[in-house]
Amino acid sequence: MFFLNREKKRKKAFTLSELLVTMLILGLVASATLIFLFVFFENFSQNDELTSARQNAEMVATIVGKSILGAGLGMPAASSDFQASFAGNTVASWERPIHFQGNASEGDFLDVAYAIPSGRTATQEYILAPGTFTFNLTSGDSIDSSKVTKTDKAKISNWVVFPTLAFPLSVQDFTADSVSATASNAGTVSFFDELHFVRATRYSLNTTTGEFLVDDEVASGTTKPVARVEGIGGLYFRFDSSRRILTMWVIARGNVRHDELISPSSLPEWTAVSSDIPNAAENRHFRLTVLQTSWRVRN
Repeated sequence: MFFLNREKKRKKAFTLSELLVTMLILGLVASATLIFLFVFFENFSQNDELTSARQNAEMVATIVGKSILGAGLGMPAASSDFQASFAGNTVASWERPIHFQGNASEGDFLDVAYAIPSGRTATQEYILAPGTFTFNLTSGDSIDSSKVTKTDKAKISNWVVFPTLAFPLSVQDFTADSVSATASNAGTVSFFDELHFVRATRYSLNTTTGEFLVDDEVASGTTKPVARVEGIGGLYFRFDSSRRILTMWVIARGNVRHDELISPSSLPEWTAVSSDIPNAAENRHFRLTVLQTSWRVRN
């Protein structure tokens, strides 16, 4: 009986070969699992960096797009009329509301003259001749010094427009419910036409820090660029005046700087601007994405 039990126990044990095969299989499964996890986390990290880059680029497009919607609203279309109507302000040196250095049609910074609504409309029709007129406005938010400046044409906040009038007015005085402004030409302000405040902004890039800059004082005699978005590696604008299409290209960087170069020396989406990535020695340490956005300048 004792020998029979020993024989049964011996039959229940694993052989050395079985153990080795089992260990080999487990090792293969573990290796495959580790490779899978490595690839998974590598892809997750890469997608996270590219998502961060896309978000940065989209923030730039959102900021620029807000001003493009009102670009040139209520302003003359002809270059000579546009310049004459803003006499006394930096904008008078621009040929149009969409401006590049040297009055070119493209560049790495963009100036935009645009109008933002006040929420107040004219209470009647006004027939204008050159001179100063007082415009009474419907009820709404007060007109105050945070929105408009008196008499100082050098400040862009001195200027207002009514879209149907099609040229700007220089504000001389205002109350909570009215604006007195000087017209340089004859024209008509329609009943219920909305008063708009004129603004001008420059969009540019600090290539050293990778910061997208917004300067709302570009047409007020000073420059005060403010960093609004980080992680931008390239910025370019092009305006097709015949079709009135403004196109913007943005190279945005991921949120991790790698020790090695991980991005190619050229990006297909950027080749419309240049065959080379700007500041490639730094930008290629990041995962990069290019956003191309176009707007029709309606005014």
